[in-house]
Amino acid sequence: MKLTIIGTGYVGLVTGACLADAGNSVFCCDIDAAKIAKLNAGGLPIFEPGLDAIVARNRAAGRLTFSTDRSLTKVLDCLLALSSVRRLVGHCFGVHESVSQLDEASNPFVGRRVWVG
Repeated sequence: MKLTIIGTGYVGLVTGACLADAGNSVFCCDIDAAKIAKLNAGGLPIFEPGLDAIVARNRAAGRLTFSTDRSLTKVLDCLLALSSVRRLVGHCFGVHESVSQLDEASNPFVGRRVWVG
């Protein structure tokens, strides 16, 4: 299966690496160019025990790729793994900003299946 994951933080990167390790082709995309550069250079922007080996193994096998360019994705299925909004807005915890973030991230994937994680 070919999958795209938007967001390479704790949820997106770990999920992407594990899905690639299960044999899927996973394209991870993030707007943070420094984070993507670090991933493409073999580093990790987060610490999770054992993740470095899983990422390295799947990058070497060609099942796990990283980019800031959302237009590179050619898949039907997409997982949005976006950061949580941490400030209070009205009576709802970050609802407006979260919806805006989801809208912006999911716009290129109209007509495809999109999951939010």
